[in-house]
Amino acid sequence: MIKLLRPIILFAMRSLWYITRPVTSGAKVVIICGDEILLIKTTYGYAYSLPGGCLKKNELPEEGAKRETLEEVGIELKKLLPLPSFVTFEEYKKDTVYSFYSYVSSKEYTLDRFEIDVAKWHTLDNLPPLGKVTTKIIKLYKDTASNK
Repeated sequence: MIKLLRPIILFAMRSLWYITRPVTSGAKVVIICGDEILLIKTTYGYAYSLPGGCLKKNELPEEGAKRETLEEVGIELKKLLPLPSFVTFEEYKKDTVYSFYSYVSSKEYTLDRFEIDVAKWHTLDNLPPLGKVTTKIIKLYKDTASNK
């Protein structure tokens, strides 16, 4: 049902953000298993992205990243490694994005079907269409990984 309402929901959210210009903070995680990363597609979006989401009031970015990952894909992350944070003005809001990466030993996940439509493992050289924020975070991860 929410899939059918997706265009309306996106329009309403973006219209509200256009009017209010909110200041937000969020966290995203590149989850790596072997040579693949986990990408998700939300029920309210079109492009693939990384697990993560908005931080709660007074929540540390690492805590929010772990919480959102557990909620969305059922993966409990033990150790997060930081990537650079950045500010984006996508979708008419000022959003500070904290990004991390984490290694897991299993490709198992459990989706929150209300929020997540699809999750798939992809190699870095064969990625589906991504949003600008996700593209930037994956580039930060690639740059970090190539320097190790």
